[in-house]
Amino acid sequence: MRRLLVAHPEETAALRALLDELAPYTPEAPAVTQHATASGQARVYQAGRDQHFGQR
Repeated sequence: MRRLLVAHPEETAALRALLDELAPYTPEAPAVTQHATASGQARVYQAGRDQHFGQR
């Protein structure tokens, strides 16, 4: 592929368009920022998505 593009650099845009067309749609995920402070015997549980707890 590299040799082909070196020999035919005018095809770079066409290849990029094809790769963009074939790439799976992946929307940008929002950034997640978490801050927590625990003191004493406290516990902190943080999750960027679902969080599940089982019984002890």
